[in-house]
Amino acid sequence: MYQANPVFIARNHLVEAAITAATDKGDFAPFNTLVERLSNPWHWEAKDRALALPPEAGQQVYKTFCGT
Repeated sequence: MYQANPVFIARNHLVEAAITAATDKGDFAPFNTLVERLSNPWHWEAKDRALALPPEAGQQVYKTFCGT
């Protein structure tokens, strides 16, 4: 099961946070963290636990764009 189902996926709220940090603050750290983690999404890393969690009520992204 763990070989077929990734632990980490590109969830909309994580992508949105990475985009916002990069465009509004020039901070590419969230983007780089997300890209690094998604390069091997089947490997569990406890330090990246927050990237495996579903969005909280205030983090849900209701507006998506083409390709997301």
